[in-house]
Amino acid sequence: MTTKTDYTELNDLLDRFHPKRFGVLFPQEQKMVEQTLELKERTVIELHNVRDMATMLYSIHMDAAKADMNTELAISLADAMSAVTGVIDGELANRGSII
Repeated sequence: MTTKTDYTELNDLLDRFHPKRFGVLFPQEQKMVEQTLELKERTVIELHNVRDMATMLYSIHMDAAKADMNTELAISLADAMSAVTGVIDGELANRGSII
């Protein structure tokens, strides 16, 4: 059981999680995502739900960055979203769930 809502946890990630290198996820970054989103405590359906919420929330922020003509921020958010969904997909794969 998680201790916070998906929205609260994902907003925390939006504030704190900024991958150091584009396209690369370092072990400490993976750990931050796993711990912030409490992935080990979630059921498979909860993992799918937080993945969907992550995609939606990051997409909203990316669209806003694009509207503001802030391409650098939009790309950074896309990279972070890819990392977050990749970590969640890894947890789902470890549990034998079809992604």
